[in-house]
Amino acid sequence: MSRHGRHNNAHTVQPSTNEPKPRAGELGVNGDKPTPDCIRLRAYEISQARNGGPGNAASDWIQAEQEVAAEHAVKH
Repeated sequence: MSRHGRHNNAHTVQPSTNEPKPRAGELGVNGDKPTPDCIRLRAYEISQARNGGPGNAASDWIQAEQEVAAEHAVKH
């Protein structure tokens, strides 16, 4: 722990800022369905597209599930 009572996370690997961030459809899949991380990223992209406008996390998640599943079906 540091002197401020927090754990020192110096050993934590940080993502490179030089690499482009993957879009939801570019992440891996778990067997025959998209991973939760893939859906989570797409839901985040949907919420960000509203630019702070009103929205609902549950509906964002459902929309993300549908979009990512459809994209996965096209690729496979």
